[in-house]
Amino acid sequence: MKYTHEQQEIAIEKACDVCQLGSHVFNPILKSDLNTWADRIMSRWYRKQMPVKQTFMYCNTLNVNFFFTEDGKAMFTYAGYCDSGCECDNLVNAFKIANEMIKEMQKAIEQLN
Repeated sequence: MKYTHEQQEIAIEKACDVCQLGSHVFNPILKSDLNTWADRIMSRWYRKQMPVKQTFMYCNTLNVNFFFTEDGKAMFTYAGYCDSGCECDNLVNAFKIANEMIKEMQKAIEQLN
């Protein structure tokens, strides 16, 4: 593994601060701890107790997980839907925030070395 779980968690938290997302980080112990569709997509890269930032963006219809791959690449998975109570423009903004988040994660983890 290129970075320790502790380094990954610190980088995620720093990126959360910059992007104004809550900084609670989840560390799934078992694959069975992954319950949302974004979690299930993320399970492709699952490692025991890897740090993950889970967030619901805009109307609770877009679930996004931020994490690092084993080789240290910042990544996010997402799953969601748009219903009559959600404006699709908000989904575009959510992806802009997600893109900024992974850029900040990568920057933060590289500064830890």
